[in-house]
Amino acid sequence: MVLDIHATPSIPANPRTTTPGKVNYVLGGVARNVAECMSKLGAKPYMISALGLDMAGNILLEHWKSAGLSIEG
Repeated sequence: MVLDIHATPSIPANPRTTTPGKVNYVLGGVARNVAECMSKLGAKPYMISALGLDMAGNILLEHWKSAGLSIEG
């Protein structure tokens, strides 16, 4: 499982300064994507993955659980 982070500045970035913009999180990882698609087709995939005890890990785990997928792996 991977959480891709897409950051887009709203103004041109200047080195060594803070730049305002938007940050989007996109759930990814080929195995995660395939397992989620399989579940939408009625299969019950069993995913084994390492997750960090951080924001990215929490987002991935919460999405996985909200999709009704097993967290036993």
